[in-house]
Amino acid sequence: MKPFIVIGHRGACAHEPENTLRSIRRGIHDGADMIEIDVRLVDGEIVVFHDDTLDRTTDGNGSVYASPFPELRALSAGKRERIPTLAEVLALTGGQVPLNIELKDRLVVAPVCSLVDSMPREDVLLSSFDWESLREARHLSPTVPIGILTEGAGEAALMEAASLRAASLHPALTCLTPEYVALARARRLPVYPFTVRNSEDLGKVRACGADGCFADDPGWVRAAMSE
Repeated sequence: MKPFIVIGHRGACAHEPENTLRSIRRGIHDGADMIEIDVRLVDGEIVVFHDDTLDRTTDGNGSVYASPFPELRALSAGKRERIPTLAEVLALTGGQVPLNIELKDRLVVAPVCSLVDSMPREDVLLSSFDWESLREARHLSPTVPIGILTEGAGEAALMEAASLRAASLHPALTCLTPEYVALARARRLPVYPFTVRNSEDLGKVRACGADGCFADDPGWVRAAMSE
């Protein structure tokens, strides 16, 4: 039986400020098999940040794109953490855990591919809801693994996965069914749904036969799976 893959969602964001080095360290410590982060291109820098506004996760406000990079770095992301760069996260995770980089805007695709291609590591996966971004990534970095993010359970994501030679499918929990998992598995496509936050979510993932999941608390999921 293949191991169940637990992916730390924005690190271990149930416990620490999301997408920060502190959260990533907690995810690694708690036994995540992979860490997932979000990236955007802001002021020429690849920053690790989910929203397009600052209000929810920092003490700043307004568009994340409106601030020069030094001003972003001066903001608090919680618990004295700063907004990290992708280079910092790659340095932290290298040799410890694979990294799932979710592309949040199209401007970031080429810089991410260039950075990833320049580094001597093969445990990076690129994902996005914007499949056009993934097509560009596949063109720029033909060998880098790709994960297809989808909020629907139709054939479109499966067809896109085949076209891009994707390594995995990442569907929303709301559209996860045993039949959809079976369709993906018939295409040799591992299924990692997002995002497990409680026992009910984990029960659905297990009942549907998924290969793993994204989790806000990877340590809890790891412990629950071992019981």
